[in-house]
Amino acid sequence: MRIGIFGYGNLGRGVERALVRTSSESLFGIFTKRKTQLGRSLSGAPLFDAGDVLRFTGEIDVMINCGSSKSEVPRTTPFLASHFHVVDAFDTHRDVSQHFAKTDAAAKRSGHLALICAGWDPGLFSVARLYEKAFLHGASPVTLWGPGVSQGHSDALRRIPGVLDAVAFTYPREDAEAIISKLPDAERTPERLHRRVCLIAKAEGADAAAIEAQVRAMPGYFAGYETVIRFTDLQTLHKKHGGMPHGGRVISKNTDGESLSFSLKLPSNPDFTGFSLTVFAHALFRLAASGRVGAILPPDIPPTLFLERTEELWNYI
Repeated sequence: MRIGIFGYGNLGRGVERALVRTSSESLFGIFTKRKTQLGRSLSGAPLFDAGDVLRFTGEIDVMINCGSSKSEVPRTTPFLASHFHVVDAFDTHRDVSQHFAKTDAAAKRSGHLALICAGWDPGLFSVARLYEKAFLHGASPVTLWGPGVSQGHSDALRRIPGVLDAVAFTYPREDAEAIISKLPDAERTPERLHRRVCLIAKAEGADAAAIEAQVRAMPGYFAGYETVIRFTDLQTLHKKHGGMPHGGRVISKNTDGESLSFSLKLPSNPDFTGFSLTVFAHALFRLAASGRVGAILPPDIPPTLFLERTEELWNYI
C-alpha cells in the first residue's frame, strides 16, 4: 500500500515516524505548503508541493490528511476525497456531523472511501465509548482528557495573529469524578469537567489583551472553559514545554454498581496520533477493496481489519 502524507507539521512528522517504525516502504511521499521544506524529508521520503498533489492521483492508495482541524481539514479532506481514499484526525467534536456530510458527498461522487476522526479522540476513544455504552446497561460514557498537551488546541492558538508559538494544556478538574457521579448526563459537559491552561509567546508589540480575547472567544476550543492564559518568551516556552505528553480516560458507571473504563497515557501526542492514523489507514485500504465508498467513522471499521492477517484473530480470543 502506498501512503501519502498531506501536511508536514507535528502530526505529519508523527505519521512519518510511525511509517518508518512499521512499514517505511509504503510511504510514497509527503505534501507540504511550506516551500522551505521541499526536497527530502527526515526519513528520506520525497517532499512535494501540496499544490501539485493532483499530479499523483492513481499513484497513492491512501492519503493521510495531517492539516489543522480548525482551519484546514474541513476544506482539504473533501477535496482529497474527490481524488484519493483519505483518512484524517479531525478533532472538533461539535462539528463532526457537518464535516462528515461534506466529505461523504465528495467521496461518493468520486467513488472513494474517506475515514474522518481517526486519531485517538475522536478515533480510538470513539470505539471505546461505543463498546462501553453497548456492554454496560444504563451507562453513559464520560471522557476525561489530560493532563497533557492538546495538539489541536495548541495549533489553534498558533494561528492567532501576533502569536509566535503556544502550548495548550488540558486538565480534568479536581472534582471531575464527583461531578460525573452527581450530575445528570446533560450536565456532564466537557466544559464542566475540564480546564485549559494556555502558554503563549507573542510577537514584540502584539496586543496581549486582544490575543487573550480571541482565545477566550474561540468556539469548540476555549469558549465556555475555565481557561488560564499566561504569556512567556519563546525560549522559555521551548525549553520547558517542548514535549507533547497527553492521555485520558473513558469512564462508564451504572446504577447497578458496574463500571467500565478505558485509559491512555502518552509521552508524545503527535507520535501516537500519527501511529493511530496509519493503523486506520491500513484498515481503510482493506475495507475499500470491498467496494465501499463515501465517508465513514472509526466505529464503522470491523475490528478484524486492524490485523495484517485474519488468522491472527485467534491469538486475541
